[in-house]
Amino acid sequence: MSASPGGPLLVELYGVARNTVRSALSVLRESGLVYTVPARGTYVCEPTDDGTAPPE
Repeated sequence: MSASPGGPLLVELYGVARNTVRSALSVLRESGLVYTVPARGTYVCEPTDDGTAPPE
C-alpha cells in the first residue's frame, strides 16, 4: 500500500483547482486504482498480475 500525496500538495504541484484534484481522485477511485480511508488518506491499490486494477 502506497499513500498518494495529499490534495493540497497536488493542487500546489500541478497548479490546478482543488475541485480538479477531487474529481481526478474520484475517477481513480471509481476505476479501482486508489482507495480512500477516512481521516487517513488516499492509497494506491496493488496491481493484479496482469497489470490491471483489482476487481471491486
